[in-house]
Amino acid sequence: MNPPGSGGIISIVCLIISVPLFLLQLSTLPIFLIYENYRKNVCFRILFTNAITDSIILGVMAIYAAINLLTVGEMSLWVEKIGAAIMMQIFCLVVLQHFLLAVNRLIIILRSRYLGSKSFCDEEREAKIFNAAHIFIWIAYFVNVAAFLTSYFGGRFDREKSSFYYDLSLPYTDTYHNVAFWIVNIFPLICFGIYMVIIALAMESRRRMQRGEAAEALLSSFEQRLLIQAAILYSVMFALILEWKLLGGLSIEWQAALIEVPYLFYCGLNPILFLTMNKEFRNRYKTVILSKPMELARTISSSASSNVRSKSSNMTTPI
Repeated sequence: MNPPGSGGIISIVCLIISVPLFLLQLSTLPIFLIYENYRKNVCFRILFTNAITDSIILGVMAIYAAINLLTVGEMSLWVEKIGAAIMMQIFCLVVLQHFLLAVNRLIIILRSRYLGSKSFCDEEREAKIFNAAHIFIWIAYFVNVAAFLTSYFGGRFDREKSSFYYDLSLPYTDTYHNVAFWIVNIFPLICFGIYMVIIALAMESRRRMQRGEAAEALLSSFEQRLLIQAAILYSVMFALILEWKLLGGLSIEWQAALIEVPYLFYCGLNPILFLTMNKEFRNRYKTVILSKPMELARTISSSASSNVRSKSSNMTTPI
């Protein structure tokens, strides 16, 4: 076993945080798949894939923290490369997912503001565009993972910091690092601008209601909670980026801990927000977690049949 130096202590902390949050993330994933109104809604699709991304981060960090604690000496180069290939570009994936989420929230509020529609459903063309964008960023991620397994790109695992870093000795790693730098800096700023527009529209709607020019709020209470949840996730992500810049990267061990620990908590924030802010999601979670297999099968069957009835009543469901 690795002696509990600074790297060992960081690894222990990572395990304590990441394992329960990883299990919590996994336990919420079936909710997005079982219930059709979640499965076919753009916002919930984005939050579902974001939950998958967070689960990957938590799982990989837990595995490598355990390896760091249980082994001594140099880690196998391929073990380091595989972990680095998964982790070194995954934050770009998180940033792009939040960009899609911010654009989706903006579309919802613009549709409500100018078309008078507060429908929970998404337009067919809109849903297809988001699906295509989603597929593109995931394909790009897996292509980058494959590239990092070659001799042209790569990363390593620092046992003292229990964290991954770019291997700049490889010919094109620095080029990728520069591209990732701009993605991580530009897209959050675009998201910031989008949320400022959303806030401005919401404040205008509130003033119109106070003057009696509008009879009801711009968004339904359900959409308001989704917007608040998306804004919280974005704000924490943006704070992590600022923290990274203020601490100057991973130059010493305890700076690594100050970055990794909040990052792990952030990766477990999504299910916590769903379970605290969304009563319907919370009740469905209890049903799925506490139900016996036969009862769960009846729940899934009931969900499917209720969606069939809603379609027969000419209620539009998003694709």
